[in-house]
Amino acid sequence: MLCCIVGGVLAALLARSARRRGPHSPLLALALGLGGGALGVELVVTMLAPLGAATASAPLAARLAFLVVPAVLAAGAGSAGAAGSLLTRPGVAAITAAAVAGAVLAEDLDLHVFGLHSTVGTVPAVAVHAPAFLFAAAGLRWRSKLPPAPAGEECGCDRAALRRTGLTSSSES
Repeated sequence: MLCCIVGGVLAALLARSARRRGPHSPLLALALGLGGGALGVELVVTMLAPLGAATASAPLAARLAFLVVPAVLAAGAGSAGAAGSLLTRPGVAAITAAAVAGAVLAEDLDLHVFGLHSTVGTVPAVAVHAPAFLFAAAGLRWRSKLPPAPAGEECGCDRAALRRTGLTSSSES
């Protein structure tokens, strides 16, 4: 049930953030990707453990922390406006790379630190490794559907807003 609540809150925050259509923020994109990738793997592990397909030697508090920390990271980035990165090619590339890295990091920590073992066979092993490949495929597919950035806006930044805040000179455009 915790998995459904976390996923629902994350989806709602991303939808709210996407409606605001903020500019691409690289740090928020990385936080969203890392949190989302790690959360994807942890959701799979959380589903496999009660089914008896995998066993973890970590205590319950550590397993809950491994589920909640990526969710809080992704939800925080989503509520701060990271969904604006899903509307630009560089943003999607950053989120995709970070999601794959987050999935691989969570997978390695689960396997080597927490001692996750498959008790049934190859199906749980494939299920734990699948989120990284799915994030990569979905990100590449989504990026290919987006239009290319206009000349001079490769980063997806709002140049007028940067000039107003004094972060760039008025001669740049």
